[in-house]
Amino acid sequence: MLKKLLIIPLVLISTAIFAQQNGDAKYSFGVRGYNYLEMPELLNQAKNHRYIESNFSSYIVKFNDNLYSYRLSGSYFDKSTQFSNNCEGCELATGKVKDYSVILPF
Repeated sequence: MLKKLLIIPLVLISTAIFAQQNGDAKYSFGVRGYNYLEMPELLNQAKNHRYIESNFSSYIVKFNDNLYSYRLSGSYFDKSTQFSNNCEGCELATGKVKDYSVILPF
């Protein structure tokens, strides 16, 4: 809940950035700074352990030829995770979460 309360003021106080107003730039680069992912439930996983955070794991390149705009984006996520099950006396489950995606326009 605290994370959501911190994100709301950041969104409200952000200002608009006018990039490429004159259209001289033919390409742009971008980085996603923060992700808060909801993953599917595994085994008898407790509900509060389904969210995973990642930093700087997604990138985008945009090419502009003044007629079409092409966006190439990709992300890679690899993190160890550990969670407790809902049953009594159960061991902690440990493992790795991997996710990757590549988006190419055709």
